[in-house]
Amino acid sequence: MYSNSASSGAAIQGTGKVINCTFYGNNAKEEGGAISGGGSILNSIFYKNTAGGKENDIAATGSMEIDYSLVNYLTGAANFGSHNLIMS
Repeated sequence: MYSNSASSGAAIQGTGKVINCTFYGNNAKEEGGAISGGGSILNSIFYKNTAGGKENDIAATGSMEIDYSLVNYLTGAANFGSHNLIMS
């Protein structure tokens, strides 16, 4: 998902399952440059997403499970599997 804009969760807002996705250059005014919500993320890449003018890929607002993914900036709490790359 590329270059989406919204107040919150520019690419996805809510709870669901994300598998094999790339999120690049999404921009939210408030939180969750790419995603705002909960659910699970598997084998996905997040790069250069912003929220409120700051780097932010995910705003975890519910139960969030992340594994086999590259995440640069996350706000909130998430359960990380042992196979992630976290860059900040």
